[in-house]
Amino acid sequence: MTDKPQVDFTEVVKASGMPVTDAELKARFTDIAAEEGLITNTSRMSPFWRLVTAIITAPVLWLADVMINTVLVNMFVATAGGQMLRLLAWAVNVTPKPASRAEGVIRFTKESAGADVTVQAGTRIQTERINGVIYELVTVADFTIPAGEASALIPVRASDAGAAWNLAPGYYRILPVAVTGITQAESEEDWLSEAGAAAGLDVLKAQLAAFGQKRDAMLAEIATGLSDLQGKSARAWVFTGGGDVVTTLTQLARDIPQPSAVYSAAVMLVGDNLEGIKGMIHEYKPDAGA
Repeated sequence: MTDKPQVDFTEVVKASGMPVTDAELKARFTDIAAEEGLITNTSRMSPFWRLVTAIITAPVLWLADVMINTVLVNMFVATAGGQMLRLLAWAVNVTPKPASRAEGVIRFTKESAGADVTVQAGTRIQTERINGVIYELVTVADFTIPAGEASALIPVRASDAGAAWNLAPGYYRILPVAVTGITQAESEEDWLSEAGAAAGLDVLKAQLAAFGQKRDAMLAEIATGLSDLQGKSARAWVFTGGGDVVTTLTQLARDIPQPSAVYSAAVMLVGDNLEGIKGMIHEYKPDAGA
């Protein structure tokens, strides 16, 4: 299933029989009072009755609100948020990824291929204004393009963290400050080597979703391996004993067929009922091939 189920938790609680509105609670309480016969005047004009219903309904509405908007919502990764989502991540040993900056390379083209040109660390490459924002990359270290080479790919990093800097090829092509000996700088195909990401709750939800997918894949692999093992067999020396520990150990040591090899692989199973394990063991029959 790839689409997230849309669940109305209020309806879930209502379906369980719990009143979730002021009117429903007052009606239910009035019915209970009538059945018990302890309060005879349940008119809306009765100050006592209004006080009693207010005292009863307010805490129940608080509990219903907590149940719907705090407990149920935060039980599931798809709807949880804040510290509760972080707690769900902690429960499966998933560490939230910190915010990261986009990294990659920009091609700088020289004015003259015959000269050495050095692009200083901190050189900025910008985009046009996109929805009111100018995105910027910065070179991470001094880089010299040697004579004989017309251009070079120079490592850059985004000026800030976030996915917004992961732009398509060609967006980064403006040098706000001219670089001596350079005529052009531009992002090419596959310029991005490390995508930037924000450290938000959506990123954490994506991590948990990836964890769930990996877990499902591992379970499927285990199931396949178990299926492959079915029908196969291996020869083993088996000892079954009961009673006190000293007697059992004595019998075990006395009946070892090859004492020099017994520790090559050994498993001890102890319990009140081992019939299931015993059912997997049968005598070796050479003629049967097992």
